[in-house]
Amino acid sequence: MINLTILSSHPGLSLIIILIGFVVAIVSAQNDPYYTTTDLGSFNHNAATGNPLKGFLSSPDWNSVQQLNSFPTSLEFYYVGLNKVMTDYNTFDWDTYLEPRLNNSESRNRHVILRFILDYPTEPSYVPQFLIDDGLTFKNYSAYGGGQSPDYNNTNLRTALLQFIQAFGERYDGDTRIGFVQVGLLGFWGEWHTYTDGTTDDWIPGSLKNDVVSSFQTYFSTTPIQVRYPWPAAIDAGFGLHDDSFAYATLDGVYNGGINVAWFFWRLVQE
Repeated sequence: MINLTILSSHPGLSLIIILIGFVVAIVSAQNDPYYTTTDLGSFNHNAATGNPLKGFLSSPDWNSVQQLNSFPTSLEFYYVGLNKVMTDYNTFDWDTYLEPRLNNSESRNRHVILRFILDYPTEPSYVPQFLIDDGLTFKNYSAYGGGQSPDYNNTNLRTALLQFIQAFGERYDGDTRIGFVQVGLLGFWGEWHTYTDGTTDDWIPGSLKNDVVSSFQTYFSTTPIQVRYPWPAAIDAGFGLHDDSFAYATLDGVYNGGINVAWFFWRLVQE
């Protein structure tokens, strides 16, 4: 069984579509007590069709409070820069940035979907400063509005990422404020790719992706985990998937004017 999150997460759209247990997606461990409908009080039945982990949602970082309060949803999404919570090796500040967001969503009776990131094109780097001070270098790129991609071969970065996943899991696995955790961390928008010309994607070592998967598998046994694309180790670990370009880059071939695109979401799932 898998869990599948279908996203159209461009802030300009201010909308994410989540389909869980519908057509092609089944939430694993659906009888587990974690998937109760009352852990956050009385959620919005009209928005979630009797299921607190599916439906339409947006992000509090994209919308006004008025929009949030009027939008029929039981889920909210957050990108979180790693530098917002990790201040040094094995040193974390969960209370300043993350906890208020989790608590605010909980106050609206909504589960949270979290994705930690290092690199969001057009925005300043979210790499923790201590790694930069330790000599981490970057590749500048102009695609998607430009940005800085950290050197994913850097051993200090690898160490920090694995320390973060362990601490994150030990503190938050099974936290009922959280509906899903998306692995994120690597690549543009935490999507596990560094495509700069539509085809080249060789900045993230496969060994690092495997290490990240292994760490999430070790430290998260309750909260469902998702990745952007069907990376083999992640699929073997039972992780779900999220499609960040739902409709725009989901189906190719006959559904895309007869044009085949190797990286479109459903093509990769089928392969």
